[in-house]
Amino acid sequence: MLPLIPTPLPRRIIGETIGLSDYFFPSLEDGQALSKKRDPEAVLDWCFAHNASAVLLKLGGDGVIVAPSPNALREHLPAHTVDAIDATGAGDSFAGALVARLVVGDDLMTAARYANAAAAITTTAY
Repeated sequence: MLPLIPTPLPRRIIGETIGLSDYFFPSLEDGQALSKKRDPEAVLDWCFAHNASAVLLKLGGDGVIVAPSPNALREHLPAHTVDAIDATGAGDSFAGALVARLVVGDDLMTAARYANAAAAITTTAY
């Protein structure tokens, strides 16, 4: 969990600016700290209540939940099984791979599947 999130000012600023992005990529831990909710579905609901357009809730070793819009079907993509060594950078790899695939024309779910695999591969080395 990021040390600043539990304090009121960062929580307020993040809550007010979520709607300015096309895609919101919180980890479950950060989403829980922001929303003060425990359940992933409740975290997603909180994100959409704060005007998120699309949310990709990163679950670490449990994969990602892709929520394309407030009323769209939410899909859980399980993590790929790999011999993980170091998870550092996996979330950043996920976000970068997803955006790269969107830029070349993939739809959100196709890009998310690609990004999920890229994040898993990232954990196989230091």
